[in-house]
Amino acid sequence: MTATATIRPASAAAAITGAVAWITIALAVGLSGVLATARTPGPQLLMLALTVTTLWMTSRGGLRTLIDAIPIRALVAFHALRLGGVAFLAVSATGTLSPLFATNAGWGDIAAGAGAIALAASLAPDTLMRQRLYETADGDCFGAF
Repeated sequence: MTATATIRPASAAAAITGAVAWITIALAVGLSGVLATARTPGPQLLMLALTVTTLWMTSRGGLRTLIDAIPIRALVAFHALRLGGVAFLAVSATGTLSPLFATNAGWGDIAAGAGAIALAASLAPDTLMRQRLYETADGDCFGAF
């Protein structure tokens, strides 16, 4: 991560435009019901294509610079939103969601969110060891929950 990265306004605008387009397309496809009726391996191939495209796009040029400019502490703290996993437990209590799924997903998200808050609040990534801890927590631990 480079603290001296220069972000051009065009790169930021392109990233925001791309993110809005991505979310719009995802919502349109999700609401259309196409994926609910898709047969194997259609959804899996779609996920593979999206993953490859995302990795390719984020590994090059201005978008990579934009991503590298985001402080690692902010990326870890973003996982605090996962405290919303309590919603899985609440919906499960009404009988609308499978208790097995809700228990695993809900408590896993709550643990990840609490862990992110604890890490972001307690240790600054000011040494190499602490920076590695943040990178491991953000990429491996929080992603695994």
